[in-house]
Amino acid sequence: LQAIVDPRSNTFGGRIKSDLVIHVSKLGLSSALPSSVLDSGDITLPSEDIAINTKGFGVYIPFGSGVPFVGTITYNWGDPAPVVHPFVDVTDDYANGLPSAGAAGAHAHAAAGEAFDVPSGAPAVAVDVTGDGGAPAVVLTAPNGTQVVPSTTLSAGASAVAFGDPSVNTTHVGLKNPAPGRWTVSQVEGSSVAITGLKYVVGEARPTVSAKVGGHGTTRTLTYRVTAPKNVTVAFAEQTGQLFHRLGAAKGASGTLRFTPAIGAPGKRSIVALIDNGGLPHGRPVVASYVAPAPARPTRASRLRVKAGAKAFTVSFSAPRNALHTLVTIVASDGRHLQKVLPVRTHTLSIPVIGFKDGVRVSVAGISATGRRGPAVSASARRAT
Repeated sequence: LQAIVDPRSNTFGGRIKSDLVIHVSKLGLSSALPSSVLDSGDITLPSEDIAINTKGFGVYIPFGSGVPFVGTITYNWGDPAPVVHPFVDVTDDYANGLPSAGAAGAHAHAAAGEAFDVPSGAPAVAVDVTGDGGAPAVVLTAPNGTQVVPSTTLSAGASAVAFGDPSVNTTHVGLKNPAPGRWTVSQVEGSSVAITGLKYVVGEARPTVSAKVGGHGTTRTLTYRVTAPKNVTVAFAEQTGQLFHRLGAAKGASGTLRFTPAIGAPGKRSIVALIDNGGLPHGRPVVASYVAPAPARPTRASRLRVKAGAKAFTVSFSAPRNALHTLVTIVASDGRHLQKVLPVRTHTLSIPVIGFKDGVRVSVAGISATGRRGPAVSASARRAT
């Protein structure tokens, strides 16, 4: 069984190899399976591969299972019925985010004999030693020839621990900060259970990320350094209060990202590293901070022109800089008072004429994303009689 539950990122998943009982009549697969199978009732499948996550679940039925179907049955949450995938195993689609070989910090090896290799810098190694009819008592020999007897109880200073599980004829051994090189596993002298084999998993070092913010105003740089396994990706974001703004992803062990602070309240903002390990969130440490400036006040609009036509007044202008919207206020001689909020990409508008001697006065001002109003510029026009 492998499983992960991460409530913060709304991620869950599991994978298990186990006997499976299929209630054939309830699958909704009448068009995919022969009647001989549908009429047979429950089917017990030995050692099937089942994967489940936030997407749905998949069950792989291999050759030799005794069922006249080979392939995967999948179901996505909310779909009306399962889907059949003949002859292929697609359970990996439902195992994203699970710790697995080459994914979330584990490199699994099936070892030949009773030895295993530890690379330099490995923070830990987990070893499963199988025995003949029971959980073997073991002693380890380090690469320098020193014998290591694992402790059978957890303690703060223990660098090697071992727990036997007779129900599966296995002793589970854990090593903390093991020396690099070739380790061997031997049966304790005088013990009755012989070692029949082992498999092991090498842990990965925790990713380390550092960063520094440079620049000033709205022109900023983020210089970073990342030390992480190949399957780990790192991105960066700024956050404060309700604001969360992704800045970009790290490329390589070091580099520089250029960014513009997101529009928001001035003050201190944290830079967090978004660490992802094979689809599994690996934390959001704060790696830097900076003080964001107050949003710039919109500038004055330019080239405001108001012209009287036969049927309408036309207004044109160049939008103010640093503005998200443009506020246009219109006061007409016939008593109309109008206000229009326009996107900054809109530079013209039309005001219908009502009477022969109509006149209008138009004011234009920029409004920032925080609601700050810039200086207004005005112009007027009157329709000739």
